[in-house]
Amino acid sequence: MNQYCYNIEADKEIDSEKLKNYVANLYRRKKFGDSAYTKDEQLPFIVLYSEKDKQVCIKMTSRAKKNIDRIEDIHKKLKAVDYKFEPDVKLEKPFLFEIEQCAWWDTECKVSTGQKWTSLSHRGPYFTHLLEPYEPHGAPIIYDSKRYKLTPEEERIANFYARRIISEDSGNVTQKWTVDKVFNKNFWTDFKKYLTPEHKKIFKDFSKLKFTPIVKKLIAIKEAEKDMTAAQKQSKKVKAAEKKQDYGFAMINGVREPLGNFTIEPAAIFYGRGDNPKRGKIKRDIEPEEVTINIAKGEKPPTPPSGHRWKEVIHDQTLAWVASWKDPISDENKYVYFAAEGQLKGKSDFMKYEKARKLNKYINKIREQYTEDIDSGLNRLRQLGTVLYLIDNHGIRVGGEKDESETDTVGASTLRVEHVSIKPPNTIVFDFLGKDSIRYYKEIPVNDNVYQNFKDFMSNKKPADSLFDLISASDINDYLKTFDKDFSAKVFRTRLASTVMDTNLKKSRVKKTATQDDKKKIFTNANIQVAKLLNHQRTVSAKAREAVKKY
Repeated sequence: MNQYCYNIEADKEIDSEKLKNYVANLYRRKKFGDSAYTKDEQLPFIVLYSEKDKQVCIKMTSRAKKNIDRIEDIHKKLKAVDYKFEPDVKLEKPFLFEIEQCAWWDTECKVSTGQKWTSLSHRGPYFTHLLEPYEPHGAPIIYDSKRYKLTPEEERIANFYARRIISEDSGNVTQKWTVDKVFNKNFWTDFKKYLTPEHKKIFKDFSKLKFTPIVKKLIAIKEAEKDMTAAQKQSKKVKAAEKKQDYGFAMINGVREPLGNFTIEPAAIFYGRGDNPKRGKIKRDIEPEEVTINIAKGEKPPTPPSGHRWKEVIHDQTLAWVASWKDPISDENKYVYFAAEGQLKGKSDFMKYEKARKLNKYINKIREQYTEDIDSGLNRLRQLGTVLYLIDNHGIRVGGEKDESETDTVGASTLRVEHVSIKPPNTIVFDFLGKDSIRYYKEIPVNDNVYQNFKDFMSNKKPADSLFDLISASDINDYLKTFDKDFSAKVFRTRLASTVMDTNLKKSRVKKTATQDDKKKIFTNANIQVAKLLNHQRTVSAKAREAVKKY
């Protein structure tokens, strides 16, 4: 959607709402003739104010050419008097606010080897809990049949559990965690940290806590949102757009680009994937003191929320992120990256597919080697060759070591005996949880020598024993790097997916009369074949499953 902005010249504090009304009414002035909007017409834009940019903008809500033409015609007719909001507050001529895209393959956009950028500035991430303080609704919680009023902080955490109850009752989620012992134990352990000393003395048994009043209140609030007036809905849109305007962009290598996730994740219940042992824990709020900012040398660091400071400000041109912090549950680093359509992601994707193209040139040589290893007299080589056969032909992820705090997911190199069974004459049945706890169940016909290897590797082992006990994921990648330093098991999945997509698209025939929808269907059908091979699946909600049963 087009967006037009006016820079503001002001020597005093501005009444932003008054200014936004003034700008909106500019487009209703009768002196602009047929281009002007009447009082009965709905304006095809919302008005945004950016304190940080010192701008007021109109963001189009309609793509209709007639509206864009009317707006631009009004801009041509604006006079000096129209730009004067108040005696000491003036607007500059409106300009089209554009998200520039740097063609990183062009000379002017290239940076030195090893560097991601030459210049970088931004405003830091958005902290919802600090900039939009929680507004309590006042619903009590029930303990042992008695009602207790919660503090705003207690109520906010209780809301998380109540919302989960609502989701489960509606059938929109696949797992009923609120009846899960591990989930409830973890939630209760963390919830107690937010209780007042008085409530800690009273609330001793989680099973006696009832969230019913809070559930009813949240449902009522949700229903009330459906009855919002047009003005209220408009106000909500404006707030979201103004937030993005102030925090959703950065300047990189001299051009403005959108950020992918500029809001720090607010507190919430942690679910994880599958039966994660930490399910139910409360992922607390992240404070600015935990956040590292990455920005160019010489640029003024973004201002943290009032009363706070950044953990650190760095100037590392080899990094593709603007902010980083530690996830309090997983202890992994989280980042604010640039949006997928930006120059950094474009370059990253390009390099990923270049590696896959390179692998395609070596693939016959690698296959010859691992096929020879499958028949080797050394069990370690037989295991390496067999795992590579699975990765190359069936796109199974390589797998990696996990500690006890993580979900029990596996890949090709970490399969256990219990994950496979043999089905004569030459079929291997796989049944395990892969990445994101997605079940992988397939009956795969294999070569006779691969089938024999599986029989041998399973022999005299217990179900919990490792199938490929002489190798690890790093051994697979080290093996591949003997062919080229850029090769890894991950590149095989990229090459396989690309090959399947290419093959299916080449088989498709696009008629001259084909519409965009027709072309999209062809692409989607090819993409489905890739998804089937790589075991990509969408989660089906309980509600959807019930609907299927009903039909």
